[in-house]
Amino acid sequence: MNLFEQQSAEAVLKAVESFIPQRYLDYISLELRPGTGKQADLPITYLVMTYGSTVYRQSGCSTLARVYLGSKVQFVSFPEKSAEILRAYNVPVMDVPSDPWRRVQLVDFFRYADVLRDAFEPIFLSAFSFPTFGCCGKFEQCSDAGHCLHDDLIYAAAACAYKKNLDSGRVFYGKNKDI
Repeated sequence: MNLFEQQSAEAVLKAVESFIPQRYLDYISLELRPGTGKQADLPITYLVMTYGSTVYRQSGCSTLARVYLGSKVQFVSFPEKSAEILRAYNVPVMDVPSDPWRRVQLVDFFRYADVLRDAFEPIFLSAFSFPTFGCCGKFEQCSDAGHCLHDDLIYAAAACAYKKNLDSGRVFYGKNKDI
């Protein structure tokens, strides 16, 4: 990786880190990893998120994005499931039939940084694969507090159906019940 590629990939990493809500950053680390195998000779870098295990989930890693810095084309690509979110925020997304990842031109990635900051929480949470659950044993405490009090915020944010209701202002239990 040449200096331009390294600096550009690091700029994307710093931007993505700034897009992820602060409350999740204590639970993860982000790093850049070079392409391997068939992609070892390509100017591609993976932006990988690693996370430790808790009572609710095992440790692991997920690729949040890929950074491609070719001489003619530069883009940041996201998993296919992120395309709908990006489009909902009017971020220009390119589909390439031979690639299941959805591309945002590098210049657009930085041009739409403020929009991406707003759109990134669902993209970030979609990188996790947890089975959905209705609510945990803290549902009344969460209702009274008006927000999720689960011990593992990433797990709850990605899997708790009641948290989504709380986030939308719908409180089903406790002193703040409005339904």
